[in-house]
Amino acid sequence: MVAGNLFLAIFRKLHYFANLNGLNQIYTLILHDMWDKYIRNSQYQWHHIRIRAESSGVALNAHSSEVKEINVKGLKALSGKLAESILESVGITDDLNKSLAEVAALRTLIKEWGTKSYEFSLEKEDLNKKSRYNRLIKAHCYFGLKPNSSTQDSLQHLKCDCGGSTGALKFLLGELESYSNENIEF
Repeated sequence: MVAGNLFLAIFRKLHYFANLNGLNQIYTLILHDMWDKYIRNSQYQWHHIRIRAESSGVALNAHSSEVKEINVKGLKALSGKLAESILESVGITDDLNKSLAEVAALRTLIKEWGTKSYEFSLEKEDLNKKSRYNRLIKAHCYFGLKPNSSTQDSLQHLKCDCGGSTGALKFLLGELESYSNENIEF
């Protein structure tokens, strides 16, 4: 299947999902189904790159830097620092609680703070060890959500960085097929 046909197939699925019962199916696909499927799977690495959100009178626009000198990048570092600060203020210093609080802070920032757009990449462990991980997809998701408004923030869409390969498109089409089989009754 050539890239043009893949784009058309993905467009048709996304168009259908975006208009299904007024629900934001792209948001559900990315931040619930794919998140739950891959984020804690040790064979995959999910990288949080950028978020734009608005809630409770606070607008958040955060982007992970490409600084190589630090072990943890961007949004994960921010959620870790927030978790550490909160736990220290109540006298909790163990690593298990810090890890749980960091996950909760990251989940809040990305999934529960009126997310308008979110960029991520997903890599799978290379079992042949040619390289440690192979990128499956890098996408910037525009959910079209605008808190407490009857208008959309933007057109619902995904901006995928396919790197000149149809692999990311095939991966996304597979996820859309899996999502539609599990979540949509025809």
